[in-house]
Amino acid sequence: MFRLDRNSLTVVAVLFFLGGGVLAYLIVLSPYLHPELPRVAVPSGWTEIQLRGLGVALQVPAEYQVDENREGTGFRAFYQGSTKVDLMLIEHQAAAERGLWARHEPIRQVELGGRPASYYLYTHFDAFSGIRTHAYALPFQGRWLALELRTRRVSPLEDLGIVRAEDPPLGETENRILNSFHFLEPPS
Repeated sequence: MFRLDRNSLTVVAVLFFLGGGVLAYLIVLSPYLHPELPRVAVPSGWTEIQLRGLGVALQVPAEYQVDENREGTGFRAFYQGSTKVDLMLIEHQAAAERGLWARHEPIRQVELGGRPASYYLYTHFDAFSGIRTHAYALPFQGRWLALELRTRRVSPLEDLGIVRAEDPPLGETENRILNSFHFLEPPS
């Protein structure tokens, strides 16, 4: 049987105490480590992003930085370093494995670009804090086309139900992005 002497027990107790303290610090303070995603007013300049390979387009504020490095299967738009828009063509299983909308039950059926889609509201976690995400997904070209609008940061305490916060409705900017989404070809 394995036995620890008094010095070893002291070291283990100190390490356990320090590790628990660091973990508690990260959980409780994580929303402060990552400031709130900005909710910008509708800016005057907008840019239309067209993904001709997918046959879709939408508008984003000109202030957003756009990363289209997904081999024509989507893009991300960032504002002040935070992801605000994520458009992707993805396998359902891959979306679930990445912790995206596919892990959750849809809240209701809606339309996206004039086609039937499912609406999800969930918290997407990238580390110790998450981002409330409004997702719209529909079957498309043998995979799933999803538009995600990320709105506000949350802590694990909120996600576990220990702390409650209301989800505000989409702001003007997010609504304009959502309403600008369209298919370049008429629905078949």
